[in-house]
Amino acid sequence: MRIRIDKMAALGVTTMLCIAPVALAQTPTDAEIAQVRDLLGFGPATTRAVVDGSFRQQPQFGKYDAKEQSCLIGALTPEVDAELRNAFKTLFADSETTGAWLRFGRTAGGDKFTGLMRAAVDAKLKGVAAPSPFSAIDQMSKAEQADISAFMQSPAAAVLKKDFPDMPMPEAFGKRAAQRCGIEWPEQ
Repeated sequence: MRIRIDKMAALGVTTMLCIAPVALAQTPTDAEIAQVRDLLGFGPATTRAVVDGSFRQQPQFGKYDAKEQSCLIGALTPEVDAELRNAFKTLFADSETTGAWLRFGRTAGGDKFTGLMRAAVDAKLKGVAAPSPFSAIDQMSKAEQADISAFMQSPAAAVLKKDFPDMPMPEAFGKRAAQRCGIEWPEQ
């Protein structure tokens, strides 16, 4: 009878250990997502630059004066930022993944690697060629390469293999922004 209880207890402990990681996986907080976005070059300035660049590429927006354009960009930026935050929450599915990325960013190799990722985002915004962060690994120290190698073998690195989630930009965004600015939104 004692053996049976021990087996039952072991089964219970094993079951709890298997279930615990699933139960503990939490959706990343907005603060964690903000830190990861900054780490990877997708902070508030990038969001504003994306909105500004996208806005200025639309010929129909040339009809607005500078003040109206500035108002629209200012009104659209929080809407786009919320969609970007949701996209990052989808990409970085849990707090464990965001935490692993933030810890990686504090290592010497992670700091260089994520710095290259930020530079690539900045280059993309400027419309210039952006080298891959992976192309510079050969120029890093052995310790930095070891940091990167260890991280790339972790589950958190799987984020790099995922497609970036679609970010819907409903027509309602523009209409709400135009309404806030007291101007007419062009019909598509």
